[in-house]
Amino acid sequence: MTMRELDHPTQNEVGALPDTSKSLASQRVAVLVEKGMLGQRRDPANHRQVRLGLTEADADTLEAVHAEMAGNAAEIFDSLGPDRAGLARTLNRLVRILPAKVREKGARPNGLPFRKSAPD
Repeated sequence: MTMRELDHPTQNEVGALPDTSKSLASQRVAVLVEKGMLGQRRDPANHRQVRLGLTEADADTLEAVHAEMAGNAAEIFDSLGPDRAGLARTLNRLVRILPAKVREKGARPNGLPFRKSAPD
């Protein structure tokens, strides 16, 4: 989950994302709010809900970081010359097969087990 991709989600929406739990989301949100990196505001349409969002300064910082990362990636791929087509094919194949292989082993890429789903 990235705050950049979601438009002021609620804490429940964050907790419902894959590989996240409501308690973990609650803990992380509390830390980020305490550090001043995440803001909270009441939803004007539903005052019982609290919406989360980056502070203006952090949103600007995040955009700058993403722009720098994109520039770095472009520089790396441009330096590959003709080899970049082969690398792109290999990376695309990894993107397709890696998640299934990781799930097959019962762990996420960081080595932690997947959260168990509730039985149907």
